[in-house]
This record gives sequence, C-alpha cells and structure tokens, in this order.
Amino acid sequence: MVLELLTFLGLALLLEGVIMVLFPAGIRRVLDHFAVLTPPQLRLIGLGFAVVAALKLVILARVANGGDGAGMSFTFPMTRRFAAGLF
Repeated sequence: MVLELLTFLGLALLLEGVIMVLFPAGIRRVLDHFAVLTPPQLRLIGLGFAVVAALKLVILARVANGGDGAGMSFTFPMTRRFAAGLF
C-alpha cells in the first residue's frame, strides 16, 4: 500500500512539473489569482477539487472492467482489492 501511495505521489509531482514546464505564464496567472483569495475561499476550492477527484476515482473503479473494481488495479493488486471493497 505504501508503494502505491508513493507511486501515485510521484506521478502527481511529475504531472505538476510537466504542466509548469509547458505553461509557466499560465501557472503564474493562476497563482496570482489564488494570492488574492481568502483562506475560506481557498478551502472551498480545495474541497471542490478533492470531491471531484474522489468521484472520478469511484466511477473509474465502478465501471472499468465490468464494474468489479479491476479498473483501479493498473499493476497493483492491493488497489484492486481496496477498490472492490468499497462496493
């Protein structure tokens, strides 16, 4: 399970780095917009992103490969058991 979490964290950091390399001006504009938001507004935005991400993962686990949770497995069998256990 720890290996899976570290792999996911590495992929997330890779994606973030690639986006910064490809769109540095866009990232700067987004960060400038975030700088003027209040902490409650930022929390609400973060909560929204977390809810959307969780829903996407649940849908992926539910519908991929016949709805048995196998869509989350990729190469990690523990992920498949975890996702199948959600339903």
